Amino acid sequence: MTRHIRCLLIATLVACAAPQESRAPASAADRIVPPGQLDGGTNAPEDKGKEPEPYSSHHLLDLADHDLVEASVELRVDEVPSHGLRFFALQVDFGDVAWAHGGWQMDPKHGKVNWGGLTHSHNYQFEDHKLETLRRIQNMPGRLAEVSWKSGTWYRYIVYRGAQETLAPGAYAVLDEEPMQVAESRTMWRWNFEIREIETDTIAWQHHLYVAAPVMTRMLYWTETGSGIQCEDRLTVNWRNPSYKTVRSQVAQSPLKMFKSLNQSTCESAATTDIRPIDNGGHWGTVQTYGLPRPADSKHGGVLYEQ
Repeated sequence: MTRHIRCLLIATLVACAAPQESRAPASAADRIVPPGQLDGGTNAPEDKGKEPEPYSSHHLLDLADHDLVEASVELRVDEVPSHGLRFFALQVDFGDVAWAHGGWQMDPKHGKVNWGGLTHSHNYQFEDHKLETLRRIQNMPGRLAEVSWKSGTWYRYIVYRGAQETLAPGAYAVLDEEPMQVAESRTMWRWNFEIREIETDTIAWQHHLYVAAPVMTRMLYWTETGSGIQCEDRLTVNWRNPSYKTVRSQVAQSPLKMFKSLNQSTCESAATTDIRPIDNGGHWGTVQTYGLPRPADSKHGGVLYEQ
């Protein structure tokens, strides 16, 4: 079983982090991960001989600022099979402290929604580092819920900072393991996640978690597939209007540049993943497709948009 499939199976608990290179960059020159530094590629060597699957594709964003207090993007799922696991998510990083992501999920039985995260340093290997993890991030009960969602409908994902709060000593779990006693108080920032149906301007779901970091340093969004997915399965996901706000400015900004990451696909090019620019009535629109031929000029690391 490949690392990515294992990660997708865990996704029903909290969901899989994007590659570690998505952490906050150290300088303006390293705002995004150079495509060549991402692992693998179509038919990556570590996956040769394995059953091919479409896996994922990511929108990687170059931002002008890295003190975000709000991040948002809109999506519409137009075509989705009735089997297999899919996750359509907005991910944010909090420097080296933690990461979190949220959005609609689909598995063979249920429509779900998720808002959760973990630390960069321990990832899912937190069993011996529970207290250290809980000092950085606190997932809250209900982070994974069964909530119905509709294909062909535009939704907006929004992550935004709430108040700084103090969590009292008590019994807390990182994910779904047995809670442990935390003897100390923890002062952390509340980070809210909201899904809003655009046409009706109604909240479809909202939840929150706590992170020690006061700002987000990075945002990206993606579709992940796995566990029961075949290369020929058809899936179409539209995205538009990525934006963010910062500590210094509450005016929504657009990214400087958008790259495509196709590094996790192991399907042959005749039936694989792709991201393409598209005019879908919004700013910087894209369509992600699965189970369709990918044009020869569509490359991992290709620039989709830039200012």
